[in-house]
Amino acid sequence: MLHLNRFNIEEIVQIRFYQKQNGEIIGVKIPKIIEKLPNKFSAKITSTKDIFAATKSFNQEFP
Repeated sequence: MLHLNRFNIEEIVQIRFYQKQNGEIIGVKIPKIIEKLPNKFSAKITSTKDIFAATKSFNQEFP
């Protein structure tokens, strides 16, 4: 697994996702160092509950 915390990354242009065993499609967790996200997420993502697990506040609206 690639850990983005090791890099000086401030923006993500595409959120990756995967399917869990229960069929739920979730986005990968976004580290708290990220400052900017894409305006739209993939329509395939059925849950965003884990994407922002490390985030305490937002400086932009997200879908």
